Amino acid sequence: VHKGDHPNTASFISSLANARLQFGRAKEAETLFIESMEMRQRLFKGDHPDVAASLCNLASVLQELGRHAEAETLYIRSLEMKQRLFRGDNQAVVQGMVNLANARKDLGRLPEAEALLIQALAMIQRVYNYDHAEVAICLNNLADVLLSSGRAKDAWPHLVRALEIWERLYEGDQPLKSKTIDNMAKAKESLGRPTEAEVLYVQALEMRRRLYRGDHPDVARGMNNLAGILLVLKRPAEAETLYVAALEMNRRHWKGDHPSVAFALRSLAGGRIALGRFTDADQHLVEALEMYR
Repeated sequence: VHKGDHPNTASFISSLANARLQFGRAKEAETLFIESMEMRQRLFKGDHPDVAASLCNLASVLQELGRHAEAETLYIRSLEMKQRLFRGDNQAVVQGMVNLANARKDLGRLPEAEALLIQALAMIQRVYNYDHAEVAICLNNLADVLLSSGRAKDAWPHLVRALEIWERLYEGDQPLKSKTIDNMAKAKESLGRPTEAEVLYVQALEMRRRLYRGDHPDVARGMNNLAGILLVLKRPAEAETLYVAALEMNRRHWKGDHPSVAFALRSLAGGRIALGRFTDADQHLVEALEMYR
């Protein structure tokens, strides 16, 4: 229909890349996102919202592939472009700050991530002075960084407020609501209340199983988290069953080596150490290390 470069063609390629990413084909998604981005850069000279979106899309797949430093560079370029395009407070700028903060969290630069998220939360609350999904997202992401910083007490009020917003906005199951409940479970775990944490982990996992039919990274993550608290509660056999299921799901979803597969191997190794199966644990750790290398 369209010969050569065309905005609709670039959008179609980007949609195909997103679909490939959802099916765990991250390498193919990366190639397609690059193709879409380069087409948009030829179509639009200088700053353009579609170019900023392409930079962000490519950064997101690099994060999935564990290439966090490369992702950070692209998120910075995308955010700077959005700040030039949109003067003052703007939702697109907030999303750019949240993305960059998440990349810096993955790089272990928690104070920088926290500062960005505080700035993003203040801006989005000026844009929307009522219940809005973007406010809840900022609250949840800020709480996530605080949890990683060992500040569960500081994280808890943000999580309670985020969940209240989700429940007012959406009846029933919602992916981001499940993430907030999962973070609430982590907070309870950090505060030394494992029985309460288990209840919340079960709630988050059951919601994700209803949301996603078949294999999905969030379901695998939920099983892994629940298994971890079962270990704390001295129920290693139950934990092992969930660790095995999470690893198998990650292997099916992510073809070949992937950080999520390596993490699942490390987690299963911990479960098998608790059961006294040290030889099995050693094999899992060796396999995980080879993936990280």
